[in-house]
Amino acid sequence: MYSWLLHVTQGLEVKVWRDYEQFLQELGDRFPHERKGIRKFYDECWRVFNSLNSLELKSLEEPRYLLGRKPSTLISPVR
Repeated sequence: MYSWLLHVTQGLEVKVWRDYEQFLQELGDRFPHERKGIRKFYDECWRVFNSLNSLELKSLEEPRYLLGRKPSTLISPVR
């Protein structure tokens, strides 16, 4: 069973499957001439997701943890 039904344009719907390979297959079947590019794009998205997922974050609203800096070093006063 798919998770969502994405309405791309009038008359074009794409099933968003929970299974990654099934989702890529769905997109490749809809856009066969773009199959390699779709794979490359979503594989890169997956790598970025896994990289971000491996970081220890306290909050996404506080990016200073990503940068490893204290808050005072992120913003300097305008003179």
